[in-house]
Amino acid sequence: MNLEPVVSKLVNTSDPEILITSLQHTQLFYLISLPFSALLGYYLLGRPKFYVFETFVIAFYIYGGSFCLWTFLQLICGFIFQINILSWHFYLIQLGITLVYTFYTLLNLLIKAQSHHIIPRLIVFSIVSVFLTAKIFFLCGYGWVHFVAPYYMAIVN
Repeated sequence: MNLEPVVSKLVNTSDPEILITSLQHTQLFYLISLPFSALLGYYLLGRPKFYVFETFVIAFYIYGGSFCLWTFLQLICGFIFQINILSWHFYLIQLGITLVYTFYTLLNLLIKAQSHHIIPRLIVFSIVSVFLTAKIFFLCGYGWVHFVAPYYMAIVN
C-alpha cells in the first residue's frame, strides 16, 4: 500500500526508530512473546484445569485468531478506507480488538471448564498480559534496531 509508519507525538521514546520498527514487525514480535503469554495464562488462569502445553495451544489459538482479525481489519481499512495502518493510533485499535477477542474467547473456554473466580482472574490476566506483551514488543524493537539491523546492513554492504 506504500504506507510510511506514523508515530504519535504522545508516545515518548528516545529513539523513534524503535517504535517504527516495532510497528513494522508486529507479528514477529508477538510470536516471540507467545511463550511468555502462555506461561502467564497457565499461572493466572489455567491451573489446575489445564496443563502448560494446553495453555500454549490456547495462547496460539488466540494469537492466530487475533492475526486473522488484524489481517481483515488492515485490508478493509488500508485498501477500502485508505487509512494508514502503520500508525500508532491504528495499533491501539488493533490492541483493543485483541483484548475484546481474548477476553471473550477465554471467558467461553473457562466457563465451560467451570473455573472459580473467573472474571477477576481474566481482568488481572488481561492487564498483566498487555503490559508484559508491550514490554517484550518494545524490547524486541530495541534489539532489532540496535543489534539486528546494523549486523544485517554490514552483511548486505
